[in-house]
Amino acid sequence: MGEFVKYSIAFVMIAIFSIALITFAINFGLDNDASINIGSDEGFNEANTNLKGNLTEFYTGTGTASESYQKSTIGSQTESTEGGTQFKVTPATSLSMAVATITTSWNRIFGKDSAFAFILTSLIAVLTFILIMYGYKAWAGRSP
Repeated sequence: MGEFVKYSIAFVMIAIFSIALITFAINFGLDNDASINIGSDEGFNEANTNLKGNLTEFYTGTGTASESYQKSTIGSQTESTEGGTQFKVTPATSLSMAVATITTSWNRIFGKDSAFAFILTSLIAVLTFILIMYGYKAWAGRSP
């Protein structure tokens, strides 16, 4: 994987881990009736909310990038084919099948109202991002 993909995914994983730690700490305090709980700290709640919002924005951004990638073409001055359909159809189809399977499994195991639904959203966004980057690399013959 290129450096761009590695760093992007690393930052998403850091955000997911941070949300999991904050949520665990808050729920631990609630479950044990702790007299001091970080759930009452505005800074942690704000950080948690901001991280979840950023992950949702990442998910939306990868959806937009995927749509743009599906509609894009490369000029005829390059060595790659115009349109690149042979590199676009398979990733999009395989991703939609994987997303459908993962979503159904997630909803059956954890339910639709799970407090950790952001993990599924982030996972789908990361998979979409990786497929876009690799599809572009195969189509254009260079790293994005």
